[in-house]
Amino acid sequence: MPLDSMGPVYASWAKRFNSDLVSASALGTTLVVIDSYDIAVELLEKRAAKYSSRPVSVMACELMGWDCIFAFLPYSDAWRDRRKLFRFLLDLNETPDEFYGLVRHMVGGLAISLAYGLPIQRRHDPLHMVDAIPALKHIPAWCPGGGSKRFANANKWMSGAFRAEPYEKADKSFWHRGPNGRASEVAKGRDLEVILDTACTIFATSADTSTNSILSFIFALATHPEYRRKIHAELDSVLADRSGTLRLPTLEDRESLPFLMAAVMESQRWAPVIPIGIPHRTTEDDVFEGYSIPKGTAQARSMLNNEKVFGPDPYSYNPERFIRPNATGKGVEINPSVRHPNTIAFGFGRRSCPGSHLAQSTLWLTAACLLTLYEFETPASEKANYVGPDGSIDKERWDAGFVCHPRPFKCEFKVRSPQAAALLAELGIEM
Repeated sequence: MPLDSMGPVYASWAKRFNSDLVSASALGTTLVVIDSYDIAVELLEKRAAKYSSRPVSVMACELMGWDCIFAFLPYSDAWRDRRKLFRFLLDLNETPDEFYGLVRHMVGGLAISLAYGLPIQRRHDPLHMVDAIPALKHIPAWCPGGGSKRFANANKWMSGAFRAEPYEKADKSFWHRGPNGRASEVAKGRDLEVILDTACTIFATSADTSTNSILSFIFALATHPEYRRKIHAELDSVLADRSGTLRLPTLEDRESLPFLMAAVMESQRWAPVIPIGIPHRTTEDDVFEGYSIPKGTAQARSMLNNEKVFGPDPYSYNPERFIRPNATGKGVEINPSVRHPNTIAFGFGRRSCPGSHLAQSTLWLTAACLLTLYEFETPASEKANYVGPDGSIDKERWDAGFVCHPRPFKCEFKVRSPQAAALLAELGIEM
């Protein structure tokens, strides 16, 4: 069983054996890799009653205490119970070399506000503990154990503090603002546990995955400037008035910016944050097209590199695979016959991501605003070290564990035009 680069390895298995369903076993655990969207829908959605549990990660959940993140929980009553961009743009102009940390801080701040109702701090917020969850990036959910008890015991404090500290701060804030008493006094026992786990899950999953999605998009466009230039031209045609004055994009502009949408879609396919998804686990025996799938089998997926779905050169970054000429022949539009990566990336059935719409909106809006204001590119001397000759990401530049993201990389940001500089100055006055 691979411990890194799992998505490409699983995809190679499907291609090698010419099968959309491949099984492997290790250490008493059976894993079924699904390389077909239709099969994923059949098993994980239509037969969700059998396929909605999760494999138990002994290291992450039992030893380190991350069972408060309900994406990792088995399907049960407990699971069913837990179901500022402008500042970032300004900070990026002041300290462009810190873009990696600025993205993480911006998304973490949004997650704190969403989960706990707390205001976004500009820098050095002590609640940004999501930066310190190394285990979730490296432990496959199907792997029994996954590491040493010494490491787990040394780091278990993080899960308790991560779960409790933001809630306690929010609880005190609510106490000062409302007449009904603190939440911890109103909700007790099991209800309080549900509140703690749900808020913790919103914070942790949205902060980490959205951060990595944005960093992956920046990496993709920084290493493929030819596509970035096309997006700049598209943005100017939509967002600039007759005098050339720019405005920031809004979500209502999405249909008018198809090449930008295609670039975002391709970054999610080319550099997915969780390439194999969070595996499902069968709760009873099943049979599918002659395959026996026993109780306790984990299911992962490898569909984002499927040439039958996404066309040739699946390891290359190419947004044009998602577009076609529009009806007028004078522009382009998203090609509905090519599957949207989000239909795969956010999971299937009862375990699909409940925050997918928020995650998609955050990624698109951040990408759109970033490209409206900035040019960014890896130094020419570094580019060959980031992307291989076949278009795939260099393994040395990518953290290819369970949760994937680009390792810190060099990227030069600059305000892209006088009109963008004027818009940025206007934002500074408003803030």
